Amino acid sequence: MNALTSTKFICIFVAIGTASALFACSNDESSDDTTADTSDSGSNTGDSSADTDSSTTGDSSAANDDAASTGDASIDCDQKTAALPSSSITIEGITYYPVLETVLTTNPYRKQINFGTAEQFHKCPEEAGQNSTLAIQFTFNTKPAASASYTYTDNRAPETTDVVNLYASFFNNTGHARASKNYLSPTTGTMALTVTGMKATTTITSLTMAGEANAGDTFPLSGTVEMNL
Repeated sequence: MNALTSTKFICIFVAIGTASALFACSNDESSDDTTADTSDSGSNTGDSSADTDSSTTGDSSAANDDAASTGDASIDCDQKTAALPSSSITIEGITYYPVLETVLTTNPYRKQINFGTAEQFHKCPEEAGQNSTLAIQFTFNTKPAASASYTYTDNRAPETTDVVNLYASFFNNTGHARASKNYLSPTTGTMALTVTGMKATTTITSLTMAGEANAGDTFPLSGTVEMNL
């Protein structure tokens, strides 16, 4: 098949007076542009170093996702009128509540919790997690099975069972001053984790989180966190 027969032509004839006509043709390649929208959302809990999915793998360095779309006010959902959770974290005077909980990997055991303000919590997102400002990953060498004390580490893949790494990511396009930045827990201090049945609880007091790209960029993290195991 030659180029002429494989290409569609759209021709337009426009009469000029009665004696002549303007003739114009444009070829139509008939190729649909299906380029995907590359903007992400807070529900995409992935990391620039690994893919994620709400049930399996991933980290969250690109949990720096676009969480700006936080739902339509005309949509109804359970959390629209729900009471705020009893657990919350505080960062620089602002309180954030858990809006989504995800197991990213099982070896090491990595649990991610997305946090949003009270206003975000009560919104109905188009996708789970879009109503959040940041996410924190708690990474253990193995899944906690009983109450224990852990030493903080900045290693995102803890090599022993007595350490834990916290990794905080602030999502893009949220308007937060730390948007698109990631932070690591220090290498000092301990975290007491209480396990009751399939639920774990820990209280964090003024833990200094340091910037992954700039260790001098820090913020204090406090609060009580609950997670399902």
